[in-house]
Amino acid sequence: KYGGRATFIHARVQDLAAKLDCEFDLAITIGVVHHLDDGEAKELFRAVSKLLKPGGRLVVSDPVFRERQNPLARMVMSFDRGKSIRTKEGYARLAGPELERVRTDVRSDFMRIPYDHCISVYQKPGPTASTP
Repeated sequence: KYGGRATFIHARVQDLAAKLDCEFDLAITIGVVHHLDDGEAKELFRAVSKLLKPGGRLVVSDPVFRERQNPLARMVMSFDRGKSIRTKEGYARLAGPELERVRTDVRSDFMRIPYDHCISVYQKPGPTASTP
C-alpha cells in the first residue's frame, strides 16, 4: 500500500537498535507514555533518541490532566489503565539531554467525548532531518 514511501515497524524500542542498521527521521508514540512511570518513560526517550537521525523528531500523544478540565474528561481519563497520566509540564520534563522539546500543545478536539490530549514534539540535537 505504501510502496517505498514508508516502513512501519512494530517492536519494543529497546530491541530495535540491535535489529536495525539505520536511523529514523521520525518516531511516533500514541497512548504509550502514560502507561510508563517517569523512569520507564525516560528510558523510552533515551532509546528512541539512539534511533533518530540528528534533527530527527519524536512525537508523543497521551492523555493529559489540566487545570479547569472538563469534569467528564477527567472522569473518563480516571478509568484509563495507564496510571501515569501527567500534566503538560510533567510530559515536558521527561526528555533528557538527548532530546530537546520543540513544543507541547494540549488538544481537546480529537474525540467526540470530552478528552484532553497532550501532543509533544522533541528533537534530537543536530541539523534538521530531511523530509520526504
